[in-house]
Amino acid sequence: QVIEAVRDAGGLMPPPVPGITPVQQCIDSAKESCTPGSKCSEEYLKDTFIPWCEGVYGNLSASAEDQVIEAVRDAGGLMPPPVPAGKKTYTGKLEPPIKAKSFEELINGIIGFIFWISVAVVPILIIVAGIMLMTAGGDVTKIGKAKNLILYTVIGFAVILLAKGLIAALKSVLGSG
Repeated sequence: QVIEAVRDAGGLMPPPVPGITPVQQCIDSAKESCTPGSKCSEEYLKDTFIPWCEGVYGNLSASAEDQVIEAVRDAGGLMPPPVPAGKKTYTGKLEPPIKAKSFEELINGIIGFIFWISVAVVPILIIVAGIMLMTAGGDVTKIGKAKNLILYTVIGFAVILLAKGLIAALKSVLGSG
């Protein structure tokens, strides 16, 4: 009675069916157990499920393990194999992070990037220096810090603006342009 109750609740697989091979019965049982979205792995099938099938349905052929795994995989019930730690899988096309085709293009790209960053940062630094000047309250050291911030900001921006000109001048001096 206990076995019948467990079988009725879906806890036991059906007994062997005459006329169906043990391998096919194991495949059918595996497909019922390993539905898409279940946590069935190839290791589970090899280490647990197939030995269970042999205990229930009798000895299976040598190729039964491969047949069961392939049938479950085809039915979509097999989890993908785990990725080893530290190893990443990528199936798409790997794009190079640097689009430059020559060293000159690379340098021009870096200078262009720095130029646009400086265009955003310079006005902020000038505003900060202006606020420092207005809130200095006559303190000579605070006024000096604000003036130095303005001076170094202007000098830095001038160097960035001249960078392309410096590269062109170096190319002409070295004879490569």
